[in-house]
Amino acid sequence: MPGEGEWWLNSSEDVRQTYVGAYVLGFKKGYGSGCLKATEVLPPNTGTGPENNPRHMCLQQGPNFPESTASITSLITEFYQRYPNDRDLYVEEIIA
Repeated sequence: MPGEGEWWLNSSEDVRQTYVGAYVLGFKKGYGSGCLKATEVLPPNTGTGPENNPRHMCLQQGPNFPESTASITSLITEFYQRYPNDRDLYVEEIIA
């Protein structure tokens, strides 16, 4: 069975953009939910301002994706083209 890289390279740019956009959105929402749950069990703020807010501090340590999904999709495409032996890697392994 062909790897995910073959699927990626045979997909339209629109499908690639949608995939990456959904991945980034889901990842950020999941990370944010994790920070919210974590702060429910952490001690309260130790001072004023966002730098003392545990949820804010958690979110600041989260993933930093580029604003544009186009840059991510082009990097994934370039990876699969440059390394054909690695086309069995999942897209999310490349994004990470």
